[in-house]
Amino acid sequence: MAQIDNYFDLNQKQEHELRRNMNEDLNHLRRERFDKMAKTLRQIEQQTKTPESNKLMSSAYVDLQSEYWQSHKYFKPSTHKFISSLSPSQLSSFEKKVRKEISESREALAKHPDSLNQDLISSYQDGLEFWIGDLSPAQKELLTRFTKEHPFPWQEKIKNSETLLDQFTSMQGDSAKMKSFSEKFVAENKSLRIPEYTQALASYDKEFQTFLDMIWTTLDQKQRSHLRENLLGRASKLEELARRENNL
Repeated sequence: MAQIDNYFDLNQKQEHELRRNMNEDLNHLRRERFDKMAKTLRQIEQQTKTPESNKLMSSAYVDLQSEYWQSHKYFKPSTHKFISSLSPSQLSSFEKKVRKEISESREALAKHPDSLNQDLISSYQDGLEFWIGDLSPAQKELLTRFTKEHPFPWQEKIKNSETLLDQFTSMQGDSAKMKSFSEKFVAENKSLRIPEYTQALASYDKEFQTFLDMIWTTLDQKQRSHLRENLLGRASKLEELARRENNL
């Protein structure tokens, strides 16, 4: 919410309406998908016990990414209403801020590429530790080595961001096109990517999944236990939220 406000400089009425609409979408998501998400987590937990679990991390990554994008589709209604509420000055502010970010990313890639890689390492470490607990020094070193040996396609990502922004701003004045584009951006982002970024990201993703499976082989018993307990605990929480919402 704070990030959206930072881009668009929302007034109090818009903030209130956006929060209310997003909560309605979230409640819909809880009713329809939280049990399915919980089932996915429980299936992953069961897979940790099988001899074929050497591909567990990459398989879980794919499954959780799928759940992530499935959940995004539930926020199309609030996206539609939000875009309808924006004034020309707010759209102009959004464009300026995103173009500034793109320019800063391009400059960082040219002059300080290590800063982008360090941000990526931090993001990956946070993601892994969210599920398995603290990484060991050796695991952190493996993560650092991966980002050096398999550079993220920053150039293609920057070009993709610039292309999407150009497309969005060219639609100003046509509310129907803007709403349709925004909804697709939220729910079907992959379909809007430029071919170069799609191809580069697919190649990178394949290497990242291989890395995840390698990390699995380095987990100690404490980390594996933490993962299993985490999966079951989060599954139970999702089921509880789904029951609560469906009983209202």
